[in-house]
Amino acid sequence: MAINMSPGERAALSELLQNGFNHLREIRIKKRVIALNILAIAYLLNVVFFPQRIVASIDLSSIAVTEAYFLNLLYYRSLFGVFLIVLYNFCYWRNYYFFPVSVSVLVVAAVLFGFDFHYFISAAHSGSGVRVSIISVCRLFVLYLLFSNAMDASQKQ
Repeated sequence: MAINMSPGERAALSELLQNGFNHLREIRIKKRVIALNILAIAYLLNVVFFPQRIVASIDLSSIAVTEAYFLNLLYYRSLFGVFLIVLYNFCYWRNYYFFPVSVSVLVVAAVLFGFDFHYFISAAHSGSGVRVSIISVCRLFVLYLLFSNAMDASQKQ
């Protein structure tokens, strides 16, 4: 059975479907932004309030870093993380250059993960393997969320 539709009806149906897809895309992005905020804030709270647990899980002598230097690094990285979270959320909620900002934050997060993996995760004590694995999986999940948001934001443009 063939359905005959006029060009006006086809255009209206196409517009209705496109609006539905855009609405679903917005819902997915919003859920991912909320998940990103939860994960990033939990990570930053851990860095700010429990830096000694992080220092204790890494063999600093194997990477030739002093404890004071590493704590300073954590402090500045947490400030940079807060800046990125605020920028990302501002651009998302205001719909202001969200695609370029999401790609930039994705690149920065990937580079920092690579840096951490090369220098600090590989220097973790043998007893902290489970903790390091959980943090690595969470950070990979954050990278996935950032990538998904960047792809959905590129389709929205």
